[in-house]
Amino acid sequence: MGTNAEQPPHFLNVDLDLESAAPLDALIAAFDPGAFALHRDALEIRQQALTYVASLELTTEAPTADACIAAFCTLVEGFDATARDAWFACAVRCFDIGLESGAHGKALVLDLAPETLRRSLALGATVRVTLYSIANDG
Repeated sequence: MGTNAEQPPHFLNVDLDLESAAPLDALIAAFDPGAFALHRDALEIRQQALTYVASLELTTEAPTADACIAAFCTLVEGFDATARDAWFACAVRCFDIGLESGAHGKALVLDLAPETLRRSLALGATVRVTLYSIANDG
């Protein structure tokens, strides 16, 4: 459709952001092949113990934020006991909905189904919306 500046506001994707006091390698592996780590790191926060962070994305694109979050929920609901324990040990479990602002067009409406919200809540996950400016190149 041309450059981002020519596009209306639109949905980009959903990242799953995780933070834990324990390494996340085994938990990330439990998502395979349905999702992969875009980023993972170990950070020292305020001169305390390491915090392990990761950002995951689905391997298959879903057309809506609701479909992405539901797909992530399905993956987590299918975990074995060890992976579920690692999931619930995370201090942060956040579905981050990425949107791009666009330069024109109608308002962007984003719906999340009650069932998707219920599943997210049952998994102890939060939902965040990140709006990227079209002027943001990074």
